[in-house]
Amino acid sequence: MSRVHQFVLPSVSAFCRERLNKTVSLTSSSGAVNISIGSKSLFKELKAISTEFNAFDFRVLQDSEFL
Repeated sequence: MSRVHQFVLPSVSAFCRERLNKTVSLTSSSGAVNISIGSKSLFKELKAISTEFNAFDFRVLQDSEFL
């Protein structure tokens, strides 16, 4: 769901090297995303283990490496 983007900022002077920047696009909270999450096999497995597990928990689980 989350996407990692990276791009290079060029050097602007002799004193500054080019830089590699990485950004992460996290999914927004919408009904369409909740439906998509609900169809994922990992979500279904985790939901079967704990009935209190929900789409928000799944997002936190997926995005925690970026937070």
